[in-house]
Amino acid sequence: SKVAMEDYDDLMAMAPFDHPCHQTMFWSKTNELVRYCIAKDEDKKDCFTLEDTLLGYILNDKTWCVKKGSIEMFTTFCQEYDSNENTAVRSFWNRVSVAFAEYACGNATVMLNGSLKNPFDTNSTFAKFEINRLEHPKVTKLKVILVGGDKNVQTCKDESLQVLENITRNEGISYHCVPVTR
Repeated sequence: SKVAMEDYDDLMAMAPFDHPCHQTMFWSKTNELVRYCIAKDEDKKDCFTLEDTLLGYILNDKTWCVKKGSIEMFTTFCQEYDSNENTAVRSFWNRVSVAFAEYACGNATVMLNGSLKNPFDTNSTFAKFEINRLEHPKVTKLKVILVGGDKNVQTCKDESLQVLENITRNEGISYHCVPVTR
C-alpha cells in the first residue's frame, strides 16, 4: 500500500534533530565508509549523519510495510512493495532526509563515491531530496569529500560534480571539493 511522505510529519515533530546543525554530514553510496569514519572518532564527533539521529538510529536497516485498508504494520514479506516509490520505508527515509537537510546550517558536508562513473547521482536521495533543501544563508558552504580507491577515481572536475557545484552555487552556497583516497 502507498504511504505518503507527509504521513510521517507527526513522527518528525515528536523526534526533532538535536545535533549541532553545522555538523551535518550527508552521504551517497559511501555508507560503509562514512560509518567507519564516524565510528573511528566516536569520542570526538564532529559530524553527524542521518543514522546518528534518534529516528535514523532506531529505524536504520529496518523494513516495514502496511496493507491497504489495515492499520496493522508488518515487518516481514515486504519485499514485494520495495519497487514502489511510495512504500512505508521509502517514504519515511525520503521525509526524514528532507527534514535532515532543512535542519542543516553553516558548513554542510557530503561524502561521495569517487570510484563511480557519476559520483553525484541525480537519482540518489541526496540529489532528489537533500541538496535542494540546503538554503542560503542558513547553509553557507557545501564541502564535498570525494572518496575512492587507488585507481579509476573521478576527480573533483568530474561532470556530475560540476552539476552539483552549479546547483550549490546557484543557491548562493559556496562549494569546495576535496578528493581523498581510502
